[in-house]
Amino acid sequence: MLFLCGEGKRPVAAIDPIPGSYCVTYKQGGADELTFEVPKSDPVYLKIREESVISDDSNRYLVKERDSHGETGELFCQLDLDELKSRFYRAYRSEETLPDLFVRHLPPGWRWETGGSVSEKRVVELEAGTDFDVLEKAREVHGVCYRWDVPNRFLQVIKPSEVAPSGEFLTDELNLLSVGFCGETGDFATRLYPYGKEDRESGQVLNIASVNEGLEYVENHSYSDKIISACYRDKDCEDPQELKDRAIEMLKTLAVPQRSYECKVADGAQTFALHQVVTLLNREEGGRVDHQIVEYRDFPLCREKNTATLEGLGRRLETGIKEKIGALDRDLASGERRLNEFVVDADATYARISETYTKGETDAVIASQVTQAKDVLRTEVSETYVTGEEMQKRASEIEQRVEEITLSVSRTGGDNLVRASGARLGLEDWAVAGTVCCDDGADCRRNTSAGAAFLLGEGLENSSGKLAQTVKLVPDGQYAWYFRCKLEKGITTGASASFGGVTIDLSGEVEEWTEHTGTFIAQDQSGEVAFSVEEGRLWIADITLVEGLVCTAWQQAKNELIAGSVSVSERGVEVAQAGDPFSARIDNRQFLIHNTDTGEDVAYFNKDEGRISKLTAEDGLTVRRRGNQSGALRLMPVEGGVFWIVND
Repeated sequence: MLFLCGEGKRPVAAIDPIPGSYCVTYKQGGADELTFEVPKSDPVYLKIREESVISDDSNRYLVKERDSHGETGELFCQLDLDELKSRFYRAYRSEETLPDLFVRHLPPGWRWETGGSVSEKRVVELEAGTDFDVLEKAREVHGVCYRWDVPNRFLQVIKPSEVAPSGEFLTDELNLLSVGFCGETGDFATRLYPYGKEDRESGQVLNIASVNEGLEYVENHSYSDKIISACYRDKDCEDPQELKDRAIEMLKTLAVPQRSYECKVADGAQTFALHQVVTLLNREEGGRVDHQIVEYRDFPLCREKNTATLEGLGRRLETGIKEKIGALDRDLASGERRLNEFVVDADATYARISETYTKGETDAVIASQVTQAKDVLRTEVSETYVTGEEMQKRASEIEQRVEEITLSVSRTGGDNLVRASGARLGLEDWAVAGTVCCDDGADCRRNTSAGAAFLLGEGLENSSGKLAQTVKLVPDGQYAWYFRCKLEKGITTGASASFGGVTIDLSGEVEEWTEHTGTFIAQDQSGEVAFSVEEGRLWIADITLVEGLVCTAWQQAKNELIAGSVSVSERGVEVAQAGDPFSARIDNRQFLIHNTDTGEDVAYFNKDEGRISKLTAEDGLTVRRRGNQSGALRLMPVEGGVFWIVND
């Protein structure tokens, strides 16, 4: 039975769906869906809106789509999990067990059951997302499935690979009404190179040669004689024999086609369930193979329409294999220490970057220079790196005319974890209180690397200012910080800075620019960088926070680059010349020219509209509907006047 819920998510009206349309789709990952149709003449249909709450005998859903078909309205619903989507993380990384994740990311009052099969720690990493996104990523990484019981606030964790065959059979002679077959070899491989944990001192990565007759790979040609190679990395494995055994099992999956079946099952809802392992007797293909039910479509009022999607048990490993292969590049960067120097000459539009990477006894020095002249944009890159006893050098130069600039950069900026740290990208990335502004006056340009500073407070009485930003950290990781400051103070002035919980008292500062450096060990997966002043004026500049033990100079954050009057960041490209009241901003959604003196937009365009303060059309102006050549309004200038042509 379906119900429309009202205040407190309690049922307020029964819904009588069209029998053949009422379907609950149980999905392997746990994101179950509900679809049904209701006659438009039914009074309850008029009360159903997007985001309305619908409940059935076992769960609760939200209406996500409404569609009209003649005399009926179709509703598409998803599980009501919105309370997991309110808290947002700009960047996220953790390495812990699944139960530990549940403690921090499930709302109060939720219970869970894991069955004791997910006790190992795994890395969960997201560029951005909510608690729900974190839990979904954790589900993929740990290779499990969820069953959400929203009304009872209960989450069950199921590990498909540990579900034993039930002893049930599916056959067209017994309980199969129809069967559809699908096969693919998109991740096909017959040779697998497995690698385990990396030795931090030697830089060597564990392989299986010592237990595999000198070979670093295993093979499986049960389906094909072709040699198709692939690689997978298990960074936690320290035993070569265990690594070989895992590789053999994974290759059993990769070396044969992956097949799935969609079956119409007679009386299936009473006999079978999601994740159940059944034996498929396929007379057309031949043989009997255990398959797992990975999706089940249940029609409560028309059980003869029920369908089940079956997949071979080998596919259970597919997500885990992709996750391990995809993490290979990230693992190779572990254990490195970086020392950086980043210099920007705002007047000459010149930037230089040099970095030293240390991995064990391996040093890599990278230097790059970007120079922009009047007619030419030139990029010069040189690299020197050492591998064992072999030294390699690489140099390249890209030169293009300004009229045809196409520059592809995999990374801009530096390793600073603080965004918009130089005060020339504004305050959008910062949380502010009191009086805070950006100062790019002559004093700041002379005494800071970034050419600007944040000014907190506005005087010596009844004045305050605070600047704060939350950054992503790795628990127990070592971090170094750097900044410059100047304080204008009175008798009762108080000022401080804070990095990851370490507070620095700035109240004793003199009215001269001074540098501050220090280190701390992260206690959590995020930390706050903050500055504050009471009864005074505090200038803060060149704020830098990096991984490692040393930080002695300012650098920009990744995906940020400031040079002269041009700044490039994740928000787009901004051009603002000092002393000029006009500025321009371009991103993937808008183009804006702004007059900072008057506060007015000179020109603004986005995907929906465009505005120009003054417009001159010299040869004519036409206004018409898109794609319609007729019915236009045209203005055509002529000698001594203008023609108005309507419905042209």
